[in-house]
Amino acid sequence: MLLHSIGKTYEDDKVNLVDLSLKCYIEEINIIQSKLDQGESETANLLSDAYFSSGLLLKKKADLEASVEHFEKALEMAKQCDGEQSERIATIEDNLGMQYALRHELIQSKTHFSSAYRIYEQTIGRDHIVTSECAFRLGGVLEELEMDLALDFYNEALRVRQLHMNDDQKSAEIMFCLGRVYLDRSAYQDA
Repeated sequence: MLLHSIGKTYEDDKVNLVDLSLKCYIEEINIIQSKLDQGESETANLLSDAYFSSGLLLKKKADLEASVEHFEKALEMAKQCDGEQSERIATIEDNLGMQYALRHELIQSKTHFSSAYRIYEQTIGRDHIVTSECAFRLGGVLEELEMDLALDFYNEALRVRQLHMNDDQKSAEIMFCLGRVYLDRSAYQDA
């Protein structure tokens, strides 16, 4: 839709009019809901894109409540179009995991990151850097929940990271997190 394109233009880093962009997406949502048949796949697709875009802007503005609400609606609409398995659904789940983690709702965050990771594995592959980033975030939540599974996800994130980039800052961050988990478990030699 035209409003979506205008919203993307306002969102561009060169223009950076976040509030105007957000207004475009919200107006787009209102128009779609009032004018189009809610049961149609194309309508759900348009709504999913609009809710996701507005969710990203609300995330950027650090409005946790509203961003979660928009991402949840984007997920609902995307599932109507894509079923349960698509890269778009994984991306929305991943963003929900991040927002719930910021709200310190770790069980919810774990659920969304786990879903995103599973779908990323199936759609873009286990060795993709995006899958690795999701594994790292899931490892962080599992670490906060004091679950041993955090080690597996940190190790997986590191394996993929080293597959793509031998020596980078993110690998060092992952190794630091691994060491911290080992120290917390008194596994000094592994740390």
